[in-house]
Amino acid sequence: MDGFAAWAQELTVYDALGAVGVVMSVVAYLFLQIGMIKGDGYLFPFANLVASLCILGSLSQDFNMFSASMEITWVAISMVGMVRIFMIERLLTLTPEEAHVISTLAPSLPKDRGRKILQMGSFSEPPPGTKITTEGEPVVDLAMILRGRCDVYKGGARIATLGPGALVGEMTYHTGANATADVIVENRARLFLLPAAALRSLIAKSPDIAAAMESAASGDIRRKLAETSRKLAEGPSAAE
Repeated sequence: MDGFAAWAQELTVYDALGAVGVVMSVVAYLFLQIGMIKGDGYLFPFANLVASLCILGSLSQDFNMFSASMEITWVAISMVGMVRIFMIERLLTLTPEEAHVISTLAPSLPKDRGRKILQMGSFSEPPPGTKITTEGEPVVDLAMILRGRCDVYKGGARIATLGPGALVGEMTYHTGANATADVIVENRARLFLLPAAALRSLIAKSPDIAAAMESAASGDIRRKLAETSRKLAEGPSAAE
């Protein structure tokens, strides 16, 4: 105990700065790994910036060129990260329609990652009668209905109607399996279409996009099942 007290009395302001910097750096990295903070927000690079500046301050007492070079590099990287986040939030803009697409297909993605999805797809206004998927054939596009309605046919019988916000092909686009039903545009609609093959290639290389889209697709499937259950409970008239 006496040894600790003596050691504490010998600590200087520079030592304290170094200790604060080390603790901040370690805690920030720990919180990142356990999910308490995100790497695409301001907090993580800011914490690293302050930690590196503190360690740099401590090195002014006992300078070490290699340690100082590393901390200067961390300061520069942290500043680059903060500038990137600022540019994404303030300069990278989406139209209301584009924002709606991303909030439906991959709501957890930051705008720059969501833009990759937008760049891959296209907006379309197919005329009534257009088939989006054909039962027993591969799904060509994952489609999101923005406006209008589409009817779902199984074995030639209409079993459901899909409206704005619904996804078409979400059950099989990621596997390349055949469509489970015909989906036909019922009235003039506006869709966002994502080529299924290209999308599979993207999500295979991008775990964050894959996880975000899988979560959105699962939610859409649950909503459809709930709606189907409600209509079955209400009787045949509800399905018309």
